[in-house]
Amino acid sequence: SCGGLVLGSLNGKQTNDLTRGQTQNAFFSDPITGKVYWGQGYTGNQIAWYANMTAFINNSASGTITLSQDREGTYHAAMNGYVYYAIFNTNTMARADASTGQVLATASLPNAGYHNQSAFNWGGYSDICFFPDTGGLLYALYATAGGGNMQVSKIDPTSLAVLQTWTINRVKQNAGYAFIVNGRVYIGSSYNSPSINGVYTLATSTYDGGYSNSLTPVSGDYISTMYWDYASKNLLEVSNSHHLIYPNIQ
Repeated sequence: SCGGLVLGSLNGKQTNDLTRGQTQNAFFSDPITGKVYWGQGYTGNQIAWYANMTAFINNSASGTITLSQDREGTYHAAMNGYVYYAIFNTNTMARADASTGQVLATASLPNAGYHNQSAFNWGGYSDICFFPDTGGLLYALYATAGGGNMQVSKIDPTSLAVLQTWTINRVKQNAGYAFIVNGRVYIGSSYNSPSINGVYTLATSTYDGGYSNSLTPVSGDYISTMYWDYASKNLLEVSNSHHLIYPNIQ
């Protein structure tokens, strides 16, 4: 992990606010292929894909992936033509072919809670969350079954083996959302507040609880997805069916 460029001020910087789907949706992109993925709600086996961000903005889907095993949560990831997610009602990680939906590899995430055992405080089976990061790295963020502090594990993108794990001194069920940018984990305390008030740097294993930043509020904030695309440097957010895009956030 590296301590790259820090996040700039976010409030007021988004260029798109698209209302689509339910209150909670999955919204993520592949930083290598440029494709964008969207799944309505926080369960199911259907994920729509778009050729690029412009196609998503124009609601011009290229097709739908039918996953061979159902997903849970909204924090999925895509990288180099594969989709990563937690299989429904398990702590099993899956790597699926983004073209066919066929699961190609699975691995249990040891001791990780699932199915609202260790979700963010909005629920939604947000127990196991995936994030790609600069340099083709893949991370899973979770907590142990029954709650507890956040754990971040670096995951091998092919085998799904756990390569390294950090513990953040912050209870996951007392947080509303998190996302990873350049080796830093940014955390917000509540799903209905766009205020970010903590950051953990993986390279130094240090936590700053005095950090302060803010996303743009929307009507009835209900933040269910935060995702950073390291190629475009776009930050993608879902809040109460609003899909917000923050361009070049560094």
